[in-house]
Amino acid sequence: MNYVLWLTGLPCSGKTTLANAFIKHNRQFILLDGDNVRQFISTDLDFSLESRQENIRRVASFAKLLLDQNISSIVSILSPLESHRNFAKDTIGNSFKLIYLDTALDICERRDVKGMYKKARQGVITDFTGIDSPYEKPSSPDLTLNTHTETINDCLGKIEKLIE
Repeated sequence: MNYVLWLTGLPCSGKTTLANAFIKHNRQFILLDGDNVRQFISTDLDFSLESRQENIRRVASFAKLLLDQNISSIVSILSPLESHRNFAKDTIGNSFKLIYLDTALDICERRDVKGMYKKARQGVITDFTGIDSPYEKPSSPDLTLNTHTETINDCLGKIEKLIE
């Protein structure tokens, strides 16, 4: 069966790291990473909630197009609002699996090598998720992972069990 594995969590929660590790072991999946999508497909969008919604629409539509061609994908993207994730699920259908990276804000801030959280707290960056833009924890993810207390291999094992 083919899937769209949708990773969500705060910035620096480990979405891209986990998705890249997953792809190394599951080459039949294609990675749709939020940063790459912004760089190539959504360059015209800012980080307002309206633009984030449009970005989610584009990514979900692309993932659905891949799925219709029997290609599975793993999507690592903030998708900060429940309504965004519900839209993606409705677009993709039963093959959608929501994976929530439940990592505390202070841990995410410590991991931030780009200094984005610091800039957001200083007001240099606005609309930064978790600081001055909301992040709603998913109400019913298919899988919850804590990338602070669980190893990458533990997380990968749980994802594998989810799609078995």
